Amino acid sequence: MELRYLMTGSADNTAKLWEVETGRCVFTWETRSAVRCVAFALGDEQALFVTDATMGQQCTIHVVPIEADPEDQTDEAIINIVATGSKVTVATWGNLNKTIITGHEDGSISIWDAESGSRLKSVKNHAKAITDIQFHKDKSHFITASKDCSAQIFDSKTLKVLKRYQTDRAVNSAAMSPIRPHVVLGGGQDAREVTTTTAKGNKFEARFFHLVFEEEIGRVK
Repeated sequence: MELRYLMTGSADNTAKLWEVETGRCVFTWETRSAVRCVAFALGDEQALFVTDATMGQQCTIHVVPIEADPEDQTDEAIINIVATGSKVTVATWGNLNKTIITGHEDGSISIWDAESGSRLKSVKNHAKAITDIQFHKDKSHFITASKDCSAQIFDSKTLKVLKRYQTDRAVNSAAMSPIRPHVVLGGGQDAREVTTTTAKGNKFEARFFHLVFEEEIGRVK
């Protein structure tokens, strides 16, 4: 699949659309608070970005169209979804772009209707902030990473916990292998802190677990 665009969000209160081949910024969305995360929808005709609950602003999920010709791009949103309660730390699209899945600072996970903006379901199985959400290739389930030192696999429709992988340090990211019954967890501390602490103390490493048996099978430091 050809990747034409890259989207970024920043604490400078902007989200930007970049042309991958040339590195040229083709459009900028100006926001009123920092952009926490971004995600393209399936088919790359829509995208979302989440603005933070700072500077008197509410945490908001902005769904925007992505035009084929960047000259036609506008800053008009398809829908703006105000995420009440704990602020969103990560967001991604659900199956067929019908839903949006969000992870929150208090460890909760929510499913939103992408068209109406209503919250369909919410659960709280993590004790601390969600740092990453990644789907399995068939979208039937996804894995979360959290600062509570665990990663969990959830059913995409019911949000029932299917598997749990426990470590002794915060988990920054987690992913499932598309070809093996393996899960990889990366973490130890925030990536921005790695260069300011000693290698001995930061415990920054990748751990591999068996998908089904939840047992650690290896690690890379």
